[in-house]
Amino acid sequence: MYGQQEQQISPHQKNSDIELIRMWLQQIPPIQQSSHLYIAQMFLKFVKKPLEKVTSADIIAFANMRSIRSHNRQSNQQKRIETINSLLKFGQQAGILSNTKKKNILSKNHKLKKISFFSRQN
Repeated sequence: MYGQQEQQISPHQKNSDIELIRMWLQQIPPIQQSSHLYIAQMFLKFVKKPLEKVTSADIIAFANMRSIRSHNRQSNQQKRIETINSLLKFGQQAGILSNTKKKNILSKNHKLKKISFFSRQN
């Protein structure tokens, strides 16, 4: 699904997202910066579009897709959602990302649904 929707990201937009991530990481405790950077990088590779165009569906799809490789699925899904939400919220507060997409930041109480990649046939 996401591989087929690949969009061209201009060098300017890519640099803007990288700068935003650098600024965001400065306000994260040093011991957590590495894991936050890793999640942000994996998210950008997954969605293949600028942060300005990210939707809540993108965040959920990322959390579900990455959880397949994880032992503690629910905890890791929530960590990824919280990390990406933190990045997007920071971008909005800094005035770098538009506030019109505020609805795309998921609430902490959002329940993830399992996505079945195979349809059951009778």
